[in-house]
Amino acid sequence: EQATAQCQQVARSGASASSAARIVRLAKLQAGRLVDEADALRLVGAEACNSFHLFDERERVRGSAMYPEAAMINHSCLPNCVMTAHGRHLALESISPISRGEELTYCYVRSFEAGSKETLDPWGFECDCVRCAGTHPEGGEGLEAFDAKHKCTCGKIVKATMARVAAESGRCRCHAHNTTSG
Repeated sequence: EQATAQCQQVARSGASASSAARIVRLAKLQAGRLVDEADALRLVGAEACNSFHLFDERERVRGSAMYPEAAMINHSCLPNCVMTAHGRHLALESISPISRGEELTYCYVRSFEAGSKETLDPWGFECDCVRCAGTHPEGGEGLEAFDAKHKCTCGKIVKATMARVAAESGRCRCHAHNTTSG
């Protein structure tokens, strides 16, 4: 319930009152009598917190999509996985060894400037990962090595090969492989 309330707050903060009202009317129109206003707002909030942006090769947002299974994977600023879009498909790939029972994580943000608060406005929680908590076993050197290996020029955490290509070309290539087919 707390997560739902946070997502609703995020959805409302991202849209004007008139925009939110239009969204609720549209949801009620599409669902008929099956959805009341409270449920419509809950659905809009859940969509806002769990959608994935779709980008073109120039890093422009072109839409969003829901991947329910992927939306259940939690955030870490020092993740063990990355998400890569291939047209309409989303691939989850490990970037470090994962032990049995270890939680799968990926990074929701492209900037770490605000530290643990980077996730507060868009997702309604403060990050408590080892980067934000300052508890990385190798300290700052370990973070620097991770970033050098996995950080794209745009700030996104990616596979090492993608980060290397971006560094060599001097520009982000995170979404250059996306196509509309697939």
